[in-house]
Amino acid sequence: MKQIISNKLVFVLLIYISSSLQAHAVTNYQTSAAEAFLKSFSQNDALSLEEANHYLANNSYGLKALSARINGAKNLTLAIDNNTQDYRHAIDICLPVAMQLEDDANEIISKSLSFLLESGNVSVDIVFGANNTAATATPDGIILALESVCKGVSSAKEAESILLEYIAHEIIHVFQYRNSKRTSLNFTLLEISLIEGAADYFSEIVMERSGELQKERETYGAKHEKMIWSEFSKVMYENEYFPWLYSKPKSNMPPDMGYWIGKRIIKKLYEQTPSKKQVIKDILVLKDAKRILNRSLYQNQISPLRYFQIFS
Repeated sequence: MKQIISNKLVFVLLIYISSSLQAHAVTNYQTSAAEAFLKSFSQNDALSLEEANHYLANNSYGLKALSARINGAKNLTLAIDNNTQDYRHAIDICLPVAMQLEDDANEIISKSLSFLLESGNVSVDIVFGANNTAATATPDGIILALESVCKGVSSAKEAESILLEYIAHEIIHVFQYRNSKRTSLNFTLLEISLIEGAADYFSEIVMERSGELQKERETYGAKHEKMIWSEFSKVMYENEYFPWLYSKPKSNMPPDMGYWIGKRIIKKLYEQTPSKKQVIKDILVLKDAKRILNRSLYQNQISPLRYFQIFS
């Protein structure tokens, strides 16, 4: 309980300090591409090749950013034909919510920037893609593809919660991009797990609640932490992500447990570091993933006899 109160006090202080030093975020929140998709799709629950080309020609930041994943009008029409219910479901449940969400999205982004001690313009573009990606971040902003984001969502209230959770997570990635000095995107498993884990942990602090998208991982991780760390630590400096990220494991382990491990490491480091401003910057930059891990002392907590070390 004391730790929870302490974390909230730190968050409030960070917002107070940053609000006196930095301007609020300028957010360009757009649903025009998704609305254009709706006009064509609603005619017969499909898009012709001509309509798909017209939609993709929309001057949308999000569609430009997803162009490689959408892979042209023909691939888009194929995705729609093969997954029509996903698109109809997203239009019926999530799009009306997304069209009314600008103020709430701006609030989340402003809180995130205050927590991160960052400033700048951020775009949020709501689109429909080729059913192969949900949320994407670039240095310029966030793209949410509703046909994927909305899967499993059953009500407007749940849609609002999930959309804001995605925005809170992806805005961290935006500033990871902006702070990173990397020229190569060839990440190790540990690096990408820390990147995703930081986005999960920081977004949870900003939203002041546990993420719905994290619940299955949290439940499984709490029961199997030592086993998870034992297996993860054997391969964490490799560039192979399966079964830890972006795929469904063959075992009963939930997908994306790399997010959970990364979050546990980041949480440990953040909570025990007095200088919150500096540790947030260190995490965003992620210059040395091994040093982040060592500074967190996470491995000491899990396997104290095997990993006991003293770090400066």
